[in-house]
Amino acid sequence: MENLVNTQDEKPAHEILLSEAGISNLKTLITITRKNGKSFRFITNVDVTINLPAERKGAHMSRLVESISEIFVNAIEGNESIEMLNEKTFQLLKEKHPFTTATIILNFEFAWFLETPVTNRPTIEVYPIEFKSYYRADNSVVHRASVKAYGNTACPHALLVAEGKRTHVQRAIGSLTVVGKTGSLPNFEDMIPVIENSFSSPTFSVLKTEDEAWVVKNMFERPFFCEDVTRNLLVNADKKFEGDINFHAFVRSEESIHKHDVIARGKIIRNNDLETC
Repeated sequence: MENLVNTQDEKPAHEILLSEAGISNLKTLITITRKNGKSFRFITNVDVTINLPAERKGAHMSRLVESISEIFVNAIEGNESIEMLNEKTFQLLKEKHPFTTATIILNFEFAWFLETPVTNRPTIEVYPIEFKSYYRADNSVVHRASVKAYGNTACPHALLVAEGKRTHVQRAIGSLTVVGKTGSLPNFEDMIPVIENSFSSPTFSVLKTEDEAWVVKNMFERPFFCEDVTRNLLVNADKKFEGDINFHAFVRSEESIHKHDVIARGKIIRNNDLETC
C-alpha cells in the first residue's frame, strides 16, 4: 500500500519524554540449553519497553513484538542463555526502532526435580523466576535474575522463653536477586539451594513420615528470625558465587501467631555501577 503514514512518528500534543513505552504480558515460549546439555522450556510472560523521545507520538509496538518473536523462535533449537537472548533482542530492536534505554522483563516458573531428604522420594518443586535486562544509555546491558523459594522458620525467641521445649513456626518465602552482565550470572538451579539452605528448614511438596521428622528436627535445631534468614541468604550467596555481581535478598515470613507478615531486606554490593539501571 502506498502513502502509508506512520502516525507514531508524528509530534504529540504534549512533547514530554516518556521513560517507558512498550508491551506487557506477551506470552511466548523460550528454550534454554545449558553447556552440560540440560534443556529447559518455559512459557513466559514478556514485557518490553523503550524510552520515547518527546517529539515522537508513539512507539512502534509491532516492532517490539517482532523482535521478541524473531529472536525467541530462532532460539528454540539453539543453545542460548536468557542473557544472550535478551541482548540479541536489544540488538535487533535497535535496528528496527530508535531508543537510548530499554527493558525486557521475563516472568516464568522453573520446575526442578529433587528428592526428599530421608526416603529419597522424587518430588517436583516449582520456583517463580523474574529476569530483567536493562539496555543503558551507554549501550551496556545489565541483568537482574530473581529466584523465589519457600522454606520455614522457627522463632528463636519463643524457643528460648519456653526453655527449648516449644516455639511457633511458619512458612516463609525468600528471594535472591543477582545483578550482573552477560556471562556472570549463576544458573537458577544453583541459586535455589542457596535460598533453601538459609531457612530453618526447606519445604517439600512430597513428605513421608521420616522426611517430615527430618524437617521438624531441622527447624528446631536451626531457629531463625526472618532477619536471620535474610542475612544467611546474603552470606551464602556471597560465599557461593564469585565474580563482578551484586546480591539482593528479600524474605517474607507468614507469621503463624500474628495477623501480619514479617519482612526483611538486604544487599551486598560488589560493583555500584551495576545498580544504575
